[in-house]
Amino acid sequence: MLTRMPITLSLMGLSCFGFFYFGAGAFENISNPVLQYTLNMFRHGTKAHLLGNLFMLGVCGYFVEPQTPRRRFIELIALLCVVPPLIEYAIAGSGFLGISGVAYGLAAFALYSTRPKSEWVWISGLIVIFLVADKALSTQKVAIYSHFSGLIIGGAVAMLGKLFGNNNNNNSVSGLIPMEPNHINTVVSIINETDDDDAREAKDSFSRHGLENMFVMVDEGQVIGVTGYQLDAAARGVAWLSWTYLSESRHGQGWGKMMIEAMLNELDGMNIRKIFISTSDYSEDGEMIYGKAHDLYRSFGAAEELKIKNYFAPQEAQLIFSMYNQRIEPQPPQTFEGKGCRITGIVGAPETENAAAFEWEETERGLFDITEYLDRARAGNADFILLTIPSDISDNISGDLERAGFENAGLLKDYYDFGLHQAWWICF
Repeated sequence: MLTRMPITLSLMGLSCFGFFYFGAGAFENISNPVLQYTLNMFRHGTKAHLLGNLFMLGVCGYFVEPQTPRRRFIELIALLCVVPPLIEYAIAGSGFLGISGVAYGLAAFALYSTRPKSEWVWISGLIVIFLVADKALSTQKVAIYSHFSGLIIGGAVAMLGKLFGNNNNNNSVSGLIPMEPNHINTVVSIINETDDDDAREAKDSFSRHGLENMFVMVDEGQVIGVTGYQLDAAARGVAWLSWTYLSESRHGQGWGKMMIEAMLNELDGMNIRKIFISTSDYSEDGEMIYGKAHDLYRSFGAAEELKIKNYFAPQEAQLIFSMYNQRIEPQPPQTFEGKGCRITGIVGAPETENAAAFEWEETERGLFDITEYLDRARAGNADFILLTIPSDISDNISGDLERAGFENAGLLKDYYDFGLHQAWWICF
């Protein structure tokens, strides 16, 4: 992550250089007042003053810079480097120093732009703490007007971005925005760069199910990627990442990481505790076409949790990656009293052309009506039959399922709740 915040680190480095090379205090003998008060941002009165500003600048830059397009971030920093010192000088005169105006501006920008609501409290608290600490501990003149003007500028830039950021006619838009109907053709073309079958399926999905919970990544108004999520009504706090692709022309530039970070922030604000990603091991010319995406998921801490061989097609397995939301405190595993299930229907298995999945309902102990629906699925020439059930029920009926010809393919851990997993059973 540190490699994604070079501008913030440069500002911190200049502040350290200003203090340890020139010493404590401000530049006094520069004839140009604008240059003098701008350069004095990188001077500090004491080590405590320096360390406090470095901490706030580093924390806020860590959250803002990686998720903000480079040009927009540079423009924001330039604004914060020039305007707050001039306002301070115009109102209170000379004698102030420090980079806190930039730090406060980044804090306000973080608070009002892309941060999830769960972080508003602690970011607001950080701002208040540093305002109080500056006033109580500083031996220098506190640049209170620079602090507040930085807050106003950072907040205003973020709020203006929200007001006008979703206007598709605004070519300056960059970031993750909700997907709209006029994005569909571009999104399908981006998906087609990776896999034409996926492109056709995505277009059909958008037509049948709409665009709810889908987002596009844009760079100065141009759609360059797509991502989204699906919730499972049967599993509290679980989401599945859906249709996540980036234009090949933007690979290796950090856009994929920025897009996933923004998507995870969206889910974090919804108290999602675990995220699942269904993908494939399909290869062309000996190279996995989704290999780079897998590496990207792993960089966020995702790990392969389940592999279903021949799921999508012969020699093409389904891979399910998962990652926990580290901001949600894990709960102790719970004990669940399992019962049984009754098979109630057949639907198509997700993301397959000719596979079946059983619908079911909970009953008293036992497995009911399995033979009837197996016969129906086989009569329809299903490639295989999938049954996904809570692990407590699975433990009770595993013998019945094995006698019916099912194999235990594995678990998605903590799917329904901490300690209650989703068991996958397959009959070929």
